[in-house]
Amino acid sequence: RQKIDVMQIYFGHGKSNRSILIMFFKYLSKIIEKVISKLSGRTQSSTIIFSIGRILDKQLNIWRIKQSRIKGLLIICDRYPQYSISRVNDGPFLKEYTNLESSANFIINRIAKWEQKVYLQAEALKPDLVIKLNVDPKIAYMRKNGETDMQTLINKNELLKNIEFKMAKDVIVLENNNDNLINVQNKAISLIWSTIIKSNIK
Repeated sequence: RQKIDVMQIYFGHGKSNRSILIMFFKYLSKIIEKVISKLSGRTQSSTIIFSIGRILDKQLNIWRIKQSRIKGLLIICDRYPQYSISRVNDGPFLKEYTNLESSANFIINRIAKWEQKVYLQAEALKPDLVIKLNVDPKIAYMRKNGETDMQTLINKNELLKNIEFKMAKDVIVLENNNDNLINVQNKAISLIWSTIIKSNIK
């Protein structure tokens, strides 16, 4: 049997991410949001602060991927940075600020361009395989125990269909309508092994 060492990377910024960077900046952004909202009613600064945490976390993950590739590890990512659609499926937070050149927006413009640069670095890694899991919103709603409203899940599902991941060598849509999680997991594993075998043949 062939043994393959695996590196797991989580690119999201939700509850599943226990990264110290994400947790620290999330906590810091909430404190800043409370303070600023009381003083001026604005909450933009908290978004910028949290974005800095996301950018740093992504840079760290990209560095880990590069180092793991050098060592010949198989890298499996939960989510992958995409710059086409903002604020969903690990999209950018500050994309709309990249073209603001006025002195009043200088700082946020610099941070937005830094974010853009990190996303381009992720695209340059060119993953061998991206699996797009197309989950029926009704099933997603049941799995999340109603934590996310149905309309939000429907909107996310439609947006995911429009994300192409052109930087990937192969993109496969995995439909998940009535299959249980184990069957979906087995299909994903089969796709990964097929990609590994193809790469070894080449």
